[in-house]
Amino acid sequence: MKGGASDVAITVHNLGAPIPADELANLFEMLTRGSSAETERRGSAHLGLGLYITKKIVLAHDGDIDVSSDESGTTFAVRLPRR
Repeated sequence: MKGGASDVAITVHNLGAPIPADELANLFEMLTRGSSAETERRGSAHLGLGLYITKKIVLAHDGDIDVSSDESGTTFAVRLPRR
């Protein structure tokens, strides 16, 4: 966790397989899951609400959330303003 005088930045990095670029744009949409083999293996136990809810919470606090993914892993970055 880090940030400046006006905001706090939180990043989470996962060393797993990269998320395909065409899936990144819709990653935070409700009821959306990736099409990877891992997602298919897990079946319907995961509804695709976690990242959607996370984004809504971050936006409700006037923050923003972003994701990047490549061969080194996937990074979620959240910025929240200090109050």
